[in-house]
Amino acid sequence: MCAPLQPASASRLSFVLWLLVLTTVITGSLLPGAIAARIPLAAAHLTDKDAHFLMYALLALLSLLAFDRAPMGLMCAVGAVPLGVALEFAQRLVPGRSFEIGDMIANTLGVCAGLVLAALLRRRKVLGV
Repeated sequence: MCAPLQPASASRLSFVLWLLVLTTVITGSLLPGAIAARIPLAAAHLTDKDAHFLMYALLALLSLLAFDRAPMGLMCAVGAVPLGVALEFAQRLVPGRSFEIGDMIANTLGVCAGLVLAALLRRRKVLGV
C-alpha cells in the first residue's frame, strides 16, 4: 500500500477523500448489474463512459494530493490504470455485468486527465503537490 500523508489536516482530508473514491470505484465496479443499473447517472446527464472517466480522473488527482511523497502519489495514480483493467476482468464474474474495453479506455484517459490537471494546478501553485 502507498505511504500515508503528512499530518496536515488538508492532507488528511485528501487521504480520506482518496479512500472514499477508491472504495466507490471498486464497489461500483463490482456491484451486480441489477443494482448498478439503479445508479442515477442519467439524472446527472452522465454516460457510463463519462462516469468512468470522471471517477478515475478524481482518483488520480486525489492520489497526488493524499500522499506526502510525490513518487508515491504518482505510483498510486498510475496504479489506477491496472486496477481499472483488473476490475473490468472481474466484472465477467459478476451477474449482469460485462467486460468492456471502452471502460478501460475511459479509465485510462481519466487517469491521464487527473495527472494533467494536477500538473496544471501545481504549475499555477494552486496545489502543493
